[in-house]
Amino acid sequence: MATLPCKFRLSILMAATLFLSLTASAREPDTLRTGHSLRLSVGDQFFESLIWQNPQKIVNTMPESYRETYKEHYRYTMHWAAEYQWRVNSWFSLGALIDGSACLWDDVTRNGAGVEVSRTKNRIFANLTIMPTVRFDWFTVPVAENMSIGMYTGLGVGVNINGGTEKDPRGKKIVPGLAVDLRLVSLEYTVGNWGVSLELGGLTSLKDKNTIFMAFSKMIDLGVSYKF
Repeated sequence: MATLPCKFRLSILMAATLFLSLTASAREPDTLRTGHSLRLSVGDQFFESLIWQNPQKIVNTMPESYRETYKEHYRYTMHWAAEYQWRVNSWFSLGALIDGSACLWDDVTRNGAGVEVSRTKNRIFANLTIMPTVRFDWFTVPVAENMSIGMYTGLGVGVNINGGTEKDPRGKKIVPGLAVDLRLVSLEYTVGNWGVSLELGGLTSLKDKNTIFMAFSKMIDLGVSYKF
């Protein structure tokens, strides 16, 4: 019996595989392949709470005429973000992200005995990050009717604007810098058009090697999304 050449059989196999892939893609619901979504989230400020809070030893062995100003009573707003995503296909999305966070403290002046003389409240530095983003979906697994669990990775590169009551070494209060946001591993649970997600990664921003605004800030980010 005659047999088909190996190259011809391989061509038939590749054509059949392509046909089945296109057929499956055509049957995939449009809501899974394309669409839009808006995500609102809150993330931690673990980096800021470690780096910017610099407890100073209060001097209490000097004459009362001595004056020293300390940074005390640090507060953190957390990261608050909004992200729009356009789902190009079943595994790739394009979007834009805006993220804001701040750190506040009091400038407290004390005398040589450590007694408070004056206090200036609500000193602040803040970061506003704006960037385009991409998202790669690894998988989406249905768990029930209109319910699914998925995993994805995200990346954004843009600009961070740092400002507040403090001045940088150059005497400026508003300083732009490079910002990179990596969402390394993210899990999303979806019910209908609504989703709840947990993102693990880090947001980093710097002006130069000596001026770092954030380094792996927002390591944990919790969000709620709506698809439309």
